[in-house]
Amino acid sequence: MSKSLTTIFVYAWDPYESAWPVFCYGLRKYWPDCPYPLVFITNQLESPCGKTIKVGSINNFYQKMVLALEQIETPFILFMHEDYWIKDFVCTDNIKYYVSLLRQEIAEYIRLIPMPPPDRDFPLDNRLGIINTNSEYRVSFMASLWRVSTLQNLMDPALSLWEHEKYGTRLSASYGERFLSVKKRSYGIDYVATAISNRRWSKAAYEYVEKEGLFVDFSRLIPPPKYEVLVSDIRSIAYRVKRRIAKKMARARATRTPG
Repeated sequence: MSKSLTTIFVYAWDPYESAWPVFCYGLRKYWPDCPYPLVFITNQLESPCGKTIKVGSINNFYQKMVLALEQIETPFILFMHEDYWIKDFVCTDNIKYYVSLLRQEIAEYIRLIPMPPPDRDFPLDNRLGIINTNSEYRVSFMASLWRVSTLQNLMDPALSLWEHEKYGTRLSASYGERFLSVKKRSYGIDYVATAISNRRWSKAAYEYVEKEGLFVDFSRLIPPPKYEVLVSDIRSIAYRVKRRIAKKMARARATRTPG
């Protein structure tokens, strides 16, 4: 059997351990022929599936990623979080093809869920699109394939995960058109995005557990203080409004008759 070029890299946090068995369940059910080794990046706890890389008490995104990536032997990773619960069958041939684009150095990064979607067509395959060098969230830690060396080059010790997404457009500009995204969920990985937000279970998490007939002790997740919840909710609403306005402006530009 040939050695895998890709590792499924699950960025996890021990207080969210109640989400881990559900992640493993979704992977087994909806991607039964997954050909890639799985690694959970945890603090102290052992993962319920795959291999575990423990980083101790470190919870700084940069430090945690550096420590974990040093122990990954494959040149590519499929980045996931523990609360990305897969909810539809994954086409292994699609993922293998996307990995081949990384292997041929045609791509550096391929987002496997269109959140947000790509900006324009990718000439080699209609399932994919190109993310423009000036697009917001060009670097996103949704489910995505990465060349490990590219991810390491983009990592900045001064930035959190969310700040890497915010400033990733500028940081990744030198890679040009080699940042791609699937156009439809069915072309990549369709999952709950996300089951946990700001230490709170999402509505989608409850719906997934009920639909799949699972048991999760939702009470084990300790919510943040109320003021943090309020700030998070305001930011979430502001983001959705901003995205809605941006989409309307983009549609208006696309339909505008050239003068």
